[in-house]
Amino acid sequence: MNDHFSLSSSSILHLTDISFSQLPPELQLQKLNAQQVRLTFTNSSKLKQFLAEYLKKFNNPQGEALDLSFLDMSHLKDIDYLFCNSTYAQNIKSGYLDVLVSSKPASPSLNLDFASWDLSNIESMQGTFAGCAIYSDLGQLNVSQVKSMRALFYRTKARGKQELGNWDVAQVQDMSYLFAAAQFEELGSIANWKVSQVTNMSYMFASMQNFNQDLNSWKVGQVRDMSWMFYQANAFNGNIQAWEVSQVTSMSGMFNQATAFNQDLSKWNVEKVEDMSGMFFAATSFNQDIGKWNVSKVTQMSSMFYGASAFNQDLSSWDVSQVQEMSYMFAEASSFNQDISNWNIAQVKDMRQMFAGATAFNQDLSHWPISEEPQDFTDEEYLWDEEE
Repeated sequence: MNDHFSLSSSSILHLTDISFSQLPPELQLQKLNAQQVRLTFTNSSKLKQFLAEYLKKFNNPQGEALDLSFLDMSHLKDIDYLFCNSTYAQNIKSGYLDVLVSSKPASPSLNLDFASWDLSNIESMQGTFAGCAIYSDLGQLNVSQVKSMRALFYRTKARGKQELGNWDVAQVQDMSYLFAAAQFEELGSIANWKVSQVTNMSYMFASMQNFNQDLNSWKVGQVRDMSWMFYQANAFNGNIQAWEVSQVTSMSGMFNQATAFNQDLSKWNVEKVEDMSGMFFAATSFNQDIGKWNVSKVTQMSSMFYGASAFNQDLSSWDVSQVQEMSYMFAEASSFNQDISNWNIAQVKDMRQMFAGATAFNQDLSHWPISEEPQDFTDEEYLWDEEE
């Protein structure tokens, strides 16, 4: 008998790391079930290869969810990129992820009975469903040992209501790109997720355009990277005022083009943040008091409020003495007109177009210690006294 095959006393055929074409011919003609055959996989690449063939033949997005209980994945530690195509997999591995929403999925349409899966030993699900269209319920998946969910639903389309609120995500450390550019018809509340071990939430909801939930109870005290977290999340205006962000070092682009967002962030402890570039870029609704933020570690503020057309808050108390980049910082921030003449801008190297298009701004900055006005610094000549 072939090394892949064994027969138990109960006449269940046991097979290990097998391809679909290696199945007995009669089994290739029908859907498999756990009473008939048990397929054990110790290699995730071989599982991916088998499923690609099996799903091509038996997966029906419009029919009954396909039972996969005949699969034994207890020997696997990861199911990374299990269903996504090779291009998506390579992009996720390389970090080159385009988060613009795609008109159609590039990976398979899946109608699987996920409740029949045993993922109890799986520690990584990077890109597992990236680019897929999902027609069945994901809520019963056991993800309790998973540590990486990077790009798990990157560009995924999910039909119906997906109740992921009961997922045990307590071990997850990486949620970067988790829902990036995902299109969920309806995502049930994830407000009670235990995210206390997560260190990376970069691009987590980027371009998830219908996402808007209250995440205020999340314990994010271990997160270091929140860059681009809500980038182009156009509907998001959830309460996150109680977040403990004291370990975060990058908030670059965090609310970039999050056009609905206007929540109180005044109590955030941002003392370790070094990069706030583009943080509120084109966040056209945002106008909250962040004047008491401790920004003394920040070095990058370029485009921070670019196009934040509603923003007009007092920032005079900010310690910007470490900032090196302020180019486009208030460009097109058409409401901003606050006195920041006392800022210590001694370390700033780039102020190009800092106030370009900031049509309301008319504060006197002539005492700033700069020998030459930066390129296109402002549209208003009288803000700058060239004789100073």
